[in-house]
Parts: sequence; C-alpha cells; structure tokens
Amino acid sequence: MTPPRFISLAPELIHAVADELFVGDLKGLRLTCRQLAYLLSAQVLRKLVFDFNFSNLEASIEKLEILSKGCPAAVQGTKELVLRSLSVDINRVPKGHHTPESLLFDSVVQRCLFRALSSLKSVRSIRWSPSESDSDWIQTTVLAALAELPNLTRINIDIEYWNASLPMRNLQGLTEIALWGGCSSPSCCEAIIDNIAKLIAHSPRLSSLSVELWQDYFAPLKDWSFQHLLQEIPNGNPPLSLMRLRLRGAVVSLDSATLSHLRNLVSLDLQAICNLEDTSAFPPGFIHSPQDDIWVALSSSGIWLEKIKLDFVTDSFLEYLASYSGLKALYVIPENFLDDASADEMAVKFYGSGLLSHVQSLEWLEILPRNKGRWCFSSENASFIANLGELSRLHMKVTPSNLIIDKDQRNLVELFINTAVGHLSRLENLHISPVLPRQRNVPRCGFGLASLSRSTYEAVIKEVEKYRAPPAFSRLPLLMANRVLFKEEMLSMGLRSGRQALRYVRVAREDYPEEEKWEL
Repeated sequence: MTPPRFISLAPELIHAVADELFVGDLKGLRLTCRQLAYLLSAQVLRKLVFDFNFSNLEASIEKLEILSKGCPAAVQGTKELVLRSLSVDINRVPKGHHTPESLLFDSVVQRCLFRALSSLKSVRSIRWSPSESDSDWIQTTVLAALAELPNLTRINIDIEYWNASLPMRNLQGLTEIALWGGCSSPSCCEAIIDNIAKLIAHSPRLSSLSVELWQDYFAPLKDWSFQHLLQEIPNGNPPLSLMRLRLRGAVVSLDSATLSHLRNLVSLDLQAICNLEDTSAFPPGFIHSPQDDIWVALSSSGIWLEKIKLDFVTDSFLEYLASYSGLKALYVIPENFLDDASADEMAVKFYGSGLLSHVQSLEWLEILPRNKGRWCFSSENASFIANLGELSRLHMKVTPSNLIIDKDQRNLVELFINTAVGHLSRLENLHISPVLPRQRNVPRCGFGLASLSRSTYEAVIKEVEKYRAPPAFSRLPLLMANRVLFKEEMLSMGLRSGRQALRYVRVAREDYPEEEKWEL
C-alpha cells in the first residue's frame, strides 16, 4: 500500500508545514497516524505559557516538576516562552481553595523554577509580564535561567511590576529587545533606562529595539532620550545595525553618533515624542531634534524607510515622503494639531501629493484621526485612495454625521467599500471605523461616552449590513467595522430576475485566523 504523499515528504518539510499551523490544527494532524504523532510531538510544545494561579496549582506543580527533570519534547520543541505570574499569593486564595498544593507551591517553585526554565535550550523568544506578587527572588531566578538559553534572541518585558534594578547584561546575543509599560516614578524610569542601556551595549547584533515608557494615564516621560539608550556603547565599538526602532515618550536626539546606528533602518515607530525647550537635565553635548528635524536628519543621511508609524504629521515629514519611493506600510494618527483648520490644511497636502511617490509600493495604509475633518475618508479623497493599487490592507475612519453624501442616499460606507474593492485588486483586509463626535456635556469616560460610542458604532455597522455590491464585483475582502468581522455572501435578488449580488454578513472572529497586527 502506497503511503500518502504528505507522509512521504522529508521530515524537515513536514516540520516546516507544521510550523504554519495553529496548535489546535496541529494536534488534530497528529491524531491522523502514529508516524505524524511521533514527528510532530515537539511542535505541539513550541509555545509554553507559565501563568500560575490558585485554580491551576496542581497542573502548575506537575509542569514545573516534569520540565525540571528534562522533557525531551520541550527541550527540542519549545521556541517561544510566555511568563506571566510565577507566584501565588496565599493571602488572596479564596476560602475553600486552601489545598495541599497551595501550601507546597512555594517550595516547588524554589526547587524547580530555575531548572525548568534553563532546560528549554531551544527557546528563541521570551515574553515576560511579571505579576505584582512575583518576588525579587523569582525575577532574579528568571534572569539567571534566561542567561542559560543559548538560542535566545528576542525578549519582550512588561515593566509595570519588574524590578528595574536587576542586572540584565548577562543576556547576550539578543537581536530584538522590547520593553514597555508604566513607570511609577522618575527614579524608576532612570533605573530602567540605565539597565536597558547596559543590555544594549552587550547586544552587538541588535537589529530591533522597542522602548515604550509612560507615567500614569499614559503621560509621556520627559527625562529620557534615545541618546540615553545608547550611552553605554563604548566609543571604539562598531555601531549597531538597527533595522527596526520604536520609541514612545522619548526625547528624540539625532546627531551624527546616533544616526550611525540607524544606517540600516527600515521600520520606524514614533509616538508621544517630546519636544523640549529646556535640555539642562540631559548630558553635556545633548542635541535635541524637534519633530521637523527628525525627517531632515533621516533624509540627509540617506535613510529611506519602508515602514512608518507616527502620531504627528509635519511639512518636513511630507517632504521626506516625497523625496524617495518604496514605502510599504504607513500608519498615521494625526493628532499634533492645535485646531481643526491646521489639521485640515495638512490633510489636503497629504492627500494631494504626500504619497504619490509610493503608489507602486504601498501595501498597508492606516489613517486614524481622533476627530472629524479632512483626514477622514470622504468623496474628496476617494480618488487618491483609488490610485493605491498595491494595497492589501486599508483602515480609515469616517465621520458618522456625514454618512449620507448625496440626494441619491449614497453613504460613505458604500463609497468606501466600492472605492476600495473596485480599484484595489490586491486588497485582503478592509477596516472602517467612525470618529466619535465631540459633544458638550458628554464626559470623556464612563457611561456617557459608552452610550455615545455604541450608537455611533452601530450606525456604521448598520450601513455595512445594508451594503449590496455592484454586479461587476466578483469578490469582497474581509471587512472589519469597529470590532465586528464581516465576510462576503452571495445574495439572490429574486427568482424571477435571477440576479445575484454580493453582500456582507457577520461572522465569529474565532472562525478566522487572528488578524495581522502592526508589528515592527
């Protein structure tokens, strides 16, 4: 009997196929035959999650003990490690849940945690979100275990409950570093910056850096800069080859020394960038780059980006876009304007000539203004969007008060879909959402805003459900209206006419692969 063709493939090819499957599908594939069950045993454990709480103590103890003894499938197969809560606060365990496991848990963690984590020699990526109850001993043990992982190249840390004083310089060979979260005080921010600067200095192969720091209520911190992150790199060392950079809440300083680390930059994400008039708190020789000067510096250094995300738009930025071609992805949140008139003026420039140099390359476009105005999709900029023929993903906002645009009762939702589908043949994902109207006597949070948001969102969703595609349309891309997912369906227009038309119907989001998110 001839074996199925898939089983006849080389193990390396079968593993490559398995790497593209969701874990649930992978488990189903393993059930088809013993040979695949054996070949794919390690792939099932490619992502391990540690998140201990009183409801999973027994399973957590078993996991720690098995891994601490050396689990061959995990040693070989686990590539991604997610660390959340690694402790259980006995004082918060509900009454009736005090089991022998809850009393033994701390001793098991002390005995097994280091050996369990350090045994995962194939791990390449770590995402660590310490919990409030994780002690300094636990965090120190985690860092010691991570230093034992020879293939670790990517680390992502939520710093909210992270002990910033713990040294990280023993983590060497990293190519991607990401830190994000709120700082409780300026001294905490200073310790974090000092720590991450030392880690960067010990990561000469670093290609991706993401640092997002803020105070309570997402207020930016104004006492750290990009220059601070690079201060520990010895003068004689060759510059980094950063390809991806994300900064939130930083003062951006681009002098010749800083720019030397950005020669290979292709992706840049800047948000809540601080403009300072007083730079006395910074080291001698500090050079502050206002928002306009950032683009002048990149242009003069010949750094041409393929991917940009930012929350400010200036004339200098538009000039930078016009100076080259090849931009593939652009995510803009235009919120640096003092009034609606200046915002509209910049929007006219943007849609007039801002992206003309990138019509043949742009694949991803998101324009998400906070307020109504000319940044929103309208009949005025529809022709511009129609020219972006290479787009595979488009997300724009509309003004709900202007949904009806002419006497024939056509609406913006219909125009948006028809413009995108009728002209963008490569489009796979379409996303439309409304800007929330600014009204007096409506609080910025709470039930008043929730009620206003719900009615606004429902108006857009209703228009999507009423939409009927023109007869010439043979397909409709997946569409997201706010957080509701729609797919195409063929609708019969009547037995006598025999006509059919495409429309959108709601689908459960879990029935479709997770939506691709903006990443560096």
